[in-house]
Amino acid sequence: MDLLAHLRSNSSRFAEVLADVAADAPVPCCPDWDASDLLWHLTEVQTFWGRMVAERLTDPEEAENDKPQRPSTREPMLAMFEAATHRLQQALASTPSETRVWTWHDPDQSAGFIGRRQAHEALVHRTDAELTAGLDPVVDADLAVDGVDEILGVMIAGVPEWATFEPDGAAVRIEARDADRHWGLAFGKMRGTSPYSGNSYDLDAATLGLDAPAAQTTIAGPAARLDLWLWGRADLDGVEITGDPDLASRLRQLAIEGTQ
Repeated sequence: MDLLAHLRSNSSRFAEVLADVAADAPVPCCPDWDASDLLWHLTEVQTFWGRMVAERLTDPEEAENDKPQRPSTREPMLAMFEAATHRLQQALASTPSETRVWTWHDPDQSAGFIGRRQAHEALVHRTDAELTAGLDPVVDADLAVDGVDEILGVMIAGVPEWATFEPDGAAVRIEARDADRHWGLAFGKMRGTSPYSGNSYDLDAATLGLDAPAAQTTIAGPAARLDLWLWGRADLDGVEITGDPDLASRLRQLAIEGTQ
């Protein structure tokens, strides 16, 4: 799958939709934001990661300390977004995916991780833009499958090396029926003390595997619907829950915690 092509098309659509939406239009899934806030958010995100990749930085402070100032009107903000997304796309296109670049995800410090993450970031916020405009988002099925895989495997499942995971017996199976893909997620507790902050943790957590043991609940539907639901951009219309619905709510809560 060409993630760069998806980044390009979703970023382009994002800007196209927001150019025709009132600047103060509320963003349905982000109640504290209006359309200008949404536009500025993705501008900042793509500016930051474009610089990280282009300069192959291993310290995020170098990019954080040189953040652009937010314009007061939409036209210059749109121009800044176009420049930011162009730089990000060019940087990713010219940088081998295995190139070492800092990311917030310790297991994967690579340009490839950033390319994947930014393709999905653009998809989620293109969806926000269309919902703000009163449109019904359409999501590419292959990209949605990868999106489910990313949010489950990167945002939700797993614990740091310094922590332990204690399963509590609860598990769900997630099925993307239009793609013949499934994931198993076992719930439990993450416990441990961070060697970096000294903080101790006892939190709800999950681990990912293709065959979660004794799944009490199955959540099945089209990949696009599952992806948008996990990101809080869609309800469960068209998704079938078999078993304990509370486990679907538990999964959604972990998704909220993992993406905010």
